[in-house]
Amino acid sequence: MSEKNMFDDQGQVPEGCWQHSATELRSAPDMLRIEQLSLRYGDVVALDNIKLEVGANEFIALLGPSGCGKTSLLRVIAGLNVPQDGRIVLNGKDVANLPPRHRNIGIVFQNYALFPHMTVRQNVAFGLECRRLTKPEISTRAMAALEKVRLAELADRRPKALSGGQQQRVALARAIAFEPSLLLLDEPLGALDKQLRTRMQFELKELQRSLGITAMFVTHDQDEAVAMADRIVVMRDGKIQQIATPSELFSMPATAWVAEFIDAGNLLSGSTRVEGGKWIVQLPGGVEIEGAAPDGVDRETAKLLLPAHSLEVFPSKEDSAYRLVSMRPNGMALDLVIACGELQFRAQLPVGRAAEFVTGAPVRLTAAPDAGTWLPGD
Repeated sequence: MSEKNMFDDQGQVPEGCWQHSATELRSAPDMLRIEQLSLRYGDVVALDNIKLEVGANEFIALLGPSGCGKTSLLRVIAGLNVPQDGRIVLNGKDVANLPPRHRNIGIVFQNYALFPHMTVRQNVAFGLECRRLTKPEISTRAMAALEKVRLAELADRRPKALSGGQQQRVALARAIAFEPSLLLLDEPLGALDKQLRTRMQFELKELQRSLGITAMFVTHDQDEAVAMADRIVVMRDGKIQQIATPSELFSMPATAWVAEFIDAGNLLSGSTRVEGGKWIVQLPGGVEIEGAAPDGVDRETAKLLLPAHSLEVFPSKEDSAYRLVSMRPNGMALDLVIACGELQFRAQLPVGRAAEFVTGAPVRLTAAPDAGTWLPGD
């Protein structure tokens, strides 16, 4: 796809233009397999018994809060950190004890790590020179990589003469010039402004697809993970909490913590009663929400996930326990915050209903009886 037609007339990425199906991805043979991987720094456990399988040509996001272990996992795969336990199988070969240069892995860091005294061409050629290729082959591969990221015409400039997005593409060209089996990216877009970051998300994904390369990237930005990844690996305290496609993650978070981290909706806790194999919680004003009792979940710690779009809100002419705190247009949706004492609920309605509501006025809240999903808590 040319740069010219990557975007529609409004400069937006056409929906679904590069997405794989989950079935297509998981039918591919595993290109990377991580087994029982553990990493400790003294008494601090950075990675705790990690198990992960990545298919060929898959784009994986490692998502989680600061200190969750996502960058540690990337560095262990790259060979920059040495794990105490576990295996890293790349294309059928255990590389856990191999030095980085023998793993055939390309890496892009957040700060790009470009040499300021070298030209763009020399920066891209550096990794090839370390692999002792011939000068003609180095020149050919370096320029081919720059062509792929559309920077060949800037080959003789130095990094300081480039924009942030151009510097990022130089780092990418250097990482792909030696044709790696796996591309690792550590928050590669974190230093860019929002508009450029949005554009580079699509360009990165398009490059990954055109090269047919398996890639993993670290991010703390869930919007970025959703926009780019075929599957998302959610991490917490050195452990994997869930592995899912973006749609699966938001529709079926594995735990209350995951639901809260990705902001999947309202999380309710409190006393419940059991009727007909369902757990029922009563909200103020007599609204009852129920969900099927899940197997192996402690009712005392479980939380009920109630997505914002599952709530119905209506203006109330009578006194009500609920008040509209705020409302804000969000594209074709209207985001509302509703308070009931110290409790707050978020609801999402069609934006065309905005004229019905007045901030601070009483509202009536309803939901389908089976709108909620019970999730295991901590």
